[in-house]
Amino acid sequence: MSDKSKNNNPNEDEINSLKEEIESLKKKKEIENLKSEIKSLQKDESPNIDKESSNTEIDELKSRRTTIGILAIIFGFLGVHKFMLGYKREGFILLAVSIFGGIITCGIAIIVTDIIGIIEGIMILNKTPMQFKKTYIDRKTFWFQ
Repeated sequence: MSDKSKNNNPNEDEINSLKEEIESLKKKKEIENLKSEIKSLQKDESPNIDKESSNTEIDELKSRRTTIGILAIIFGFLGVHKFMLGYKREGFILLAVSIFGGIITCGIAIIVTDIIGIIEGIMILNKTPMQFKKTYIDRKTFWFQ
């Protein structure tokens, strides 16, 4: 019996020491992970997921900016670009001035609103996606900005 107890104790001691070693390695690994996270935060590096989402957002903004800019140049006198930006009041103003003003002034009002649409379309197309977002989506700039 004494042989078995002697054999169990060294095995148990060895197992316990291995468990302790594993725990210390886990703690070291956690510390290393935390250090690397801190370094990445200090460098302002975002994870790949954020980069992918920001690239996707920029692509969507480019597409939206291009679509709205081209529609402003072609159909700006009808206020289509204003409706697409969510500016209903300004869209209806352009539409009403084009229709009713065009009837009253024999088309001169349509020329004026078309020039406004062309100018706004060019201004929209000349902005970067982030400038477009800041100007038209975040700040809700209504006319000529």
